Amino acid sequence: MVVVEAAQSSGALITAEAALDLHKEVMAVPGSVFSPLSVGTHGLIRDGAALVQNTRDVLDDALATPGRLGFGLPGERDGILAHLSDVLALSAAEIARKLQIPVAEVIGRLTALELDGAMRRHQEGYIRALRRGKQRA
Repeated sequence: MVVVEAAQSSGALITAEAALDLHKEVMAVPGSVFSPLSVGTHGLIRDGAALVQNTRDVLDDALATPGRLGFGLPGERDGILAHLSDVLALSAAEIARKLQIPVAEVIGRLTALELDGAMRRHQEGYIRALRRGKQRA
């Protein structure tokens, strides 16, 4: 759970407390020290909630937890890489058909692979990223 804004006694804080009672991860985005809507998020961070500074923080947490984004360990994403080349771009729909999984799941996996630097978006779809030191002829 990510809390973006929360006043001192807000519903977001009640929800965060319920998430903690269920042993769920609680993350918070800090705000201005002058804003009353930041008091709750600052308190969560002070009390041990994970600090969120950017989307990478949220994705890192989601990818580190098996099943959080609908797929298992990060190494299981490599099934997509087997279908990508470094010259022929494939769309997310084409990859989904090949793997026989929903397009939404493929897009989530592709996003994680892009953040890892394993693949990149191209005008026509997705291609495998060239390894460092390897250059295209």
